[in-house]
Amino acid sequence: MGIARTFILIIVSFIFVNLLIPEYSIQDSIKSTAIDTIVMDTLYGDSTLKADTLKEFVDTLKIKFEDGVKFYNRGEYNRAYQLFDELRSIPSLKNKYYNASFLMAIKCNLRLGRYKEVIEEGLSFIRSVKNSKYIDDLYYALGDAYLLLGIYDSSFVNYAKAVAYSDNSILIDKASDMLSIISDFHLSLEKLEDLKDIATGPENAIIVLKLAEKYSDMGMDREGIKELKTVRKEISEILSDQYYRDIYDKIRGSHDKKYYIGVILPLSGDYAKIGNAILEGVKYSLIQFRRISDIDISFIIFDNNGDIYKTIHQMNYLARNNKVICVFGPVTSKNCIPAGVIANERKIPLITPTATDSRLTGLGRYIFQANVDYVNLGYMLAKYAVDVMKFKNVAVIAPLDMYGKEMADAFCEAFDFYGGNILTQQWYYGTPEDISEQLRRIRAIGLEIARKNFEKKLKFMADSLNALINTPGSLYYNLLFYINDSLYSYILGDSIVEMGLKDVLIYTGLMDSAEFEIPKRDTLDYKITTIDALFLPIHTSDMDYILPQVAYYNIQTFLLGDGNWYDIYRLRRSKSYIKNLFFISDYYIDEMKVSYRNMSVGFRAKFGKYPGRFQLYGYDTMNAILSSINEKDVSRESLRDRLNELNLFRGISRNISFTGNRPRVNNSSFILRFDGEKVEPVAILVNGKVID
Repeated sequence: MGIARTFILIIVSFIFVNLLIPEYSIQDSIKSTAIDTIVMDTLYGDSTLKADTLKEFVDTLKIKFEDGVKFYNRGEYNRAYQLFDELRSIPSLKNKYYNASFLMAIKCNLRLGRYKEVIEEGLSFIRSVKNSKYIDDLYYALGDAYLLLGIYDSSFVNYAKAVAYSDNSILIDKASDMLSIISDFHLSLEKLEDLKDIATGPENAIIVLKLAEKYSDMGMDREGIKELKTVRKEISEILSDQYYRDIYDKIRGSHDKKYYIGVILPLSGDYAKIGNAILEGVKYSLIQFRRISDIDISFIIFDNNGDIYKTIHQMNYLARNNKVICVFGPVTSKNCIPAGVIANERKIPLITPTATDSRLTGLGRYIFQANVDYVNLGYMLAKYAVDVMKFKNVAVIAPLDMYGKEMADAFCEAFDFYGGNILTQQWYYGTPEDISEQLRRIRAIGLEIARKNFEKKLKFMADSLNALINTPGSLYYNLLFYINDSLYSYILGDSIVEMGLKDVLIYTGLMDSAEFEIPKRDTLDYKITTIDALFLPIHTSDMDYILPQVAYYNIQTFLLGDGNWYDIYRLRRSKSYIKNLFFISDYYIDEMKVSYRNMSVGFRAKFGKYPGRFQLYGYDTMNAILSSINEKDVSRESLRDRLNELNLFRGISRNISFTGNRPRVNNSSFILRFDGEKVEPVAILVNGKVID
């Protein structure tokens, strides 16, 4: 039951999907049965009630039902259940919301993990309420409950009944997907034959159909066709004759097999917003893939809730099923570490779209990071700073946490390696409301550099001056005379004027007067311009505190950062503090690009919104995976080998390359610049080299 429970944890999210059609979920069913469109049983009021009293009573029921729906859609299942349970206690003759409330109470119990109650109440409702319009939804809920309890044969039968009794195409396809998954992973051929012999209602035809597909999957096409022909009439009546012909043609004319990609994402919990956004992009990628490929790929989607324990069990389940050719996810590094260990042991490719821990790929040859980790980001930015921007010295300010430490160390190590000089690394804890001490130290270093540079230049210019006045034919030959190191005489008409070295250098134009204005004691009026750049690998919210302080301490230099700076609203708000900002990012969204515009139109038609950063993360990463599948060899090893050789996949928001100096870690990124209004790319890097 351990693995059974594992499989189940995710079904509670109702997203085991085959993406040929729009996904059906509980929330979708709520929307489709909205108050104004739901088909209710006829309302029979008590003849003794006055019209006003009856209207007030009905309005109260409606308000309670609407509130229950709101609570349900917000995930407040206990509060929703209380309202629906109260509503279903009112007899149906006086309550047109009785059936809908009963169904919603059952679905609340399902969400709350009360699977036995779901089964008991669902069966009771089906026995007592004949010809309910919600019979298909109830059978589907029963299928979920049995599945969550690991009772796969009963789950299978109830999903089959949901198909047989429904005229809702979304629910039919969703239930069909569940039937395929249970058939593939949990029921033997013998068990399906037993269920066929036991089932006597219209669901028998659906069971026979899945039995025929099972035969075909095992290479027994003749037996599959034989079984399918026995239920042609029933399938044509329940679904359509075209549906029957499609299945018939598939079994008879093709030996292609079905394959799965496991998806482990946090669809609930703290990272639910990110997980669901990534999932939308992943789904849209598969939709497009199916239009151009004959490979039969579906997803098995798990909600790990960001929990390590769930991730381990889900990963074990997926790894044990040979039809699963790879796993997409998880999102966080802490979940990827145990998942990666299992992936390497079971030899199944694991591709995480967002994890940044630089140790992950060290777990084995089957782990791939589509996100650019801190080591690669630091390495590529440092190389670009030295090779292209020609920076020689850089100061660093970073938070003293895992992110700041790893990012700063990676940059500094690479900057040193390529010949640069890290002047200082300054750290801060928590929110950087006051980093005056760190900035004063940086100013002191900058001032010391200014003094040293001045002394070097002064000596060089003094030597140049002496050569100038002693060279026949020069402008000042026989006009300017050396007296000692600090005193010169200059013939001006009939007069001889004595000048100090400073005045002579200014007078001759060899140096500017401003160069002599370095204060003996630091003052904020003096601009620090001797530091080539400040590298600021900081959290996005820290920008609001750090930028004004850097400006206040009059450190005028280039600013370097990472992807956390990619917040256009914050940048515009702080643009008065930003003169020259360059940062490295593993993504860049060009909304004017034709590929983005075409994709976004289709995505919006499917999901009702335009794709954002994480939708595109999911879309691009899944596209890279799907494009790496070898049609002639759909296997884990083949996919691992092709991913390992992925030189450069160009996506809409990110490029992916796994062939850099650190294999299986994406080493493609963008150098971006903020010009005061917009962020624009100045270079595309692959393994530290500018390619575009």
